[in-house]
Parts: sequence; structure tokens; C-alpha cells
Amino acid sequence: MNPSIEDQLRDYFTMLDRMQGHAELPIQSPTPKLSIVSDNSHDPNTSTMEDFVISPDHNQPKKRPRTWLLVAATVAAVALVGGLIVAADLDSDEAPANQPTITLDDATAGRYRVDTLGAPFLIDVPDGWDVQLNELGFFVIGPAGFFGPENPGIVMMRPSNLADPSQPGASDDEQADDWPLDDIKGWIDALVPGVVDGEPVDTTVGGLDAVQFDVDLSDEVECGDEFFGHGEPDLRPGNLGCIGLATNRDVRAIDFYRNPSYRVWWIDGGDEAPIVISVGDGGRESTEFIEQAEAVLDTMTFESVGPNPIPSDGNLWESGIPDVVPAGTVTLPVGPGVTLDMSEPRFVFHQDDFLSGALVQVGDRPVGQTDIFFPDQAFDGQPLGTVDEVVGALERQPGLTATVIGTREISGYEATEVNIESSLEPGPDVSPPLGRAGQPDVGWIPQPNGTLWVMETPDGLAVITTGWTRPAGMEAVQAFSSEIIDSIVIGN
Repeated sequence: MNPSIEDQLRDYFTMLDRMQGHAELPIQSPTPKLSIVSDNSHDPNTSTMEDFVISPDHNQPKKRPRTWLLVAATVAAVALVGGLIVAADLDSDEAPANQPTITLDDATAGRYRVDTLGAPFLIDVPDGWDVQLNELGFFVIGPAGFFGPENPGIVMMRPSNLADPSQPGASDDEQADDWPLDDIKGWIDALVPGVVDGEPVDTTVGGLDAVQFDVDLSDEVECGDEFFGHGEPDLRPGNLGCIGLATNRDVRAIDFYRNPSYRVWWIDGGDEAPIVISVGDGGRESTEFIEQAEAVLDTMTFESVGPNPIPSDGNLWESGIPDVVPAGTVTLPVGPGVTLDMSEPRFVFHQDDFLSGALVQVGDRPVGQTDIFFPDQAFDGQPLGTVDEVVGALERQPGLTATVIGTREISGYEATEVNIESSLEPGPDVSPPLGRAGQPDVGWIPQPNGTLWVMETPDGLAVITTGWTRPAGMEAVQAFSSEIIDSIVIGN
């Protein structure tokens, strides 16, 4: 019996949530910020702003985890390609408390500056709303507590390509994705029937010209299931959407589901990529939420329009952006750089230059991961500079059992091998056993079972870990970690 999409996502969340700073999964360098405008002024030149970086807050109470979220955006890799749900507690009266967990917190009502789309803008966030995602090229807000991809919300994205209007649900191999981004009206005219309701209209959003159109899928529309994450079978959870609108190099996408109705704004970016905003009503058979969302969008003011923050060329993983890495010899941007061989494609994610991790799957079910990182601080703030200090930190970490079993050579260095058994549960009240001084938003939390190799290099401590979430995954995870250990070159 194949696992449900909810089970697949729960597995991804469980694994990826074991990294303190897992908000960094969908966030590429530089770390995206929300800024609160303290005087609620609509003039960015006179407003005073305080930056809020998404980072851990160990004083926050532990929240109840949720395993599925997102509006009408394709989040068939919600935990992956741009990822984990980021809750934003934007209280300007206390230290930054944007909790990088898969829980939701009410955002304090107020005016905020969002700089993650490459087109910075100001927006009023209503009382009782959440910031769901805030990452490069993608931003989502909506009412607190909504649950599921077909619920109401506002999704914003910088697109790199439009779906093929003749088959918007088809896989990448079947799509012609070269429709000009500045010809949205032509795309609508060429779109299969039964998608757009009524005629598009010219309007403005945040001071920029836009085309507005409504989407309400009729029964005659044939749903696809491969629009997002296409071209990489079985490496991402299946897509529940019906047809696609646009993607941003497959890091993110916006698509449409069967039940909700949508209002879309395709905003002219001038010489740069457009900005697209999609508002879904959650299938409520009422215009109430769309009207509420329009009132929020009426508060937007764009400051400028720069390039799409997701690069249009080159390998995304080389820029530290989570992506499927093809088989072969690859160099990952972690620490001094690591080069390794992979016999098959893997989804690889990053925490700045601290950690790179690769997911391991059996069939279409994730069963574990292998991480490579460079720590210099223990969970209790003690500095780490030697193998013995790392082992000591693991041994005194509550909820973790570390057993040294020997040494071996890795990348020309003597590595100490340690078996790990962990009962640590990810959460804001759990400090990562191994992390980096001065960067509380990055760190490593182990899987329930696994192995760790630690070595001293000229670039500092290097750690390779492997872990699995269930016994059935042990063999596959260990085979992949052996592949890495046998081929890895650390540094130059």
C-alpha cells in the first residue's frame, strides 16, 4: 500500500524538523527578513524599521506541530524545495521571536516590510493572520489556523516560467515552458477552457501595473499531478494540485486546486521578472475572504523591482538553494566546500554554509538523511575544537546516547565513529547538540538512530552524520553514507 501524501509530508517534516534552524531550509543566503514599520507610516522614507530575522527563540513555549500547510500554492515539496513552514511571531516589544517550527503563531497586527521577493514592499498584516512562508522568491500570509493547501490565503511569487497553456497540468517533459512572462493576456487566451472565469482586467497593485483575472476550474478541466517537482520522479511528495500557473525554477510554484476559486494579479516587473499574487477562497462559496485579502493588498506599496532572487542560470545547489542534485560528482557549498560522488539523484538542502543534508528514500517514502556540517559550539555554549570535545558534548547531552565504536580514514583525516541513539524531539525548547557560535539559527539535531563521524581538519571540525526514522530505512541510509564517506573530499 502506497503511503498517503500526508504520511509522506509528515515523514519529511519529522526528519527535517530535527535540525535547529530548519527555517533555513527554505531560506537561502542572505537570510530573508521581515521588518516591522514601527510608526505604521505608509512612507518607507519616513518610517523607522526594525529587522526581524527568522531565528530560534529558546524561550518560546513548545508548540503543537502541524504536518501540512499552504494555501493554493503547490507545496508538493513544502518541506523541501523551499520548505518548512515558518511561523512569524512579529512582536516589536520583545526580541525577535520568529519561530522556525512547523507551528503557526499569530502575527502582531502592523505594517511590515518584506524583502524576499527581490521587489521589496510594505504591507499591513491584519490581526489574527500568520506569516506562513517567507523565503527567496516566495511569501505567504493568511488567517491564523487555516489548515491545508485548499484553505484561504495570499501567495506571492517571482515566476521564472509559465505553465504550458495547452496542458497546464502536464509534466516537465511534456510542457513547452517558453511562454513570454510579459504576455499574460496571450497566455490566458491560449489556456485550455474552463480555467479562467470572465475576462482579465487591467489594474494596479502597490503602485505597479497588473493584470487581474479570476480562476474557477470547471469539471471539464483535466487535472494533472506532475506540474511541480516534475522531471525528478519520486524525489518529492506528489502534487495535489490540479493545474499549474507558474514555477520559479521548481523551487516553488503556484497552481490551482479543484474546489477553491482564485483571484490572480500578474504584476508587471518592467525589465525584471513579474510578481504574481494568488488569493484562494478556500472553497467557501463566498467572496468574503477574497474581499478581505484585497483590502490587505490595497495596503501594499512596492519600493522597487529588482531581479528574481532565484538565479535564472546555473545549478541551484551550488548557490546554497535546496534542489534535486543529479547523480555524479558534485561540490556542495558547505564549510570550505565538499566534493562527493552520488550514484543517484538526491534532494539536498542547506543551512547557510553550516550544513548540507541529503534525503534518502526507499521508493517514494523518505526514510532518513545524511548531513555534512562544521560545528564549533555545543548545546550548552561550550566551544568545540577537538574530536574529544565533540564526543564529550554528545555524551553530556540530555536525551542522547553516544557510543564511540572506533576510527577510520575519511578524506585523508582520522575520523572517530560514534553510534547515536536519540530521544530528542525538535522544538524551540531544544538546543541542537552541535551548532555554530554566533549563529543560533543553525544547528544539528539527530535522527532517533544513526552514526556520526567527526574529524579535525585545517578548516575546523568536520562532521558527517547519517540517521534513519525507521528500521526499514537503515540499510538504504547506511549504503548512501558509505558512498559519501568513500568519495568525499573536504576543502581543496
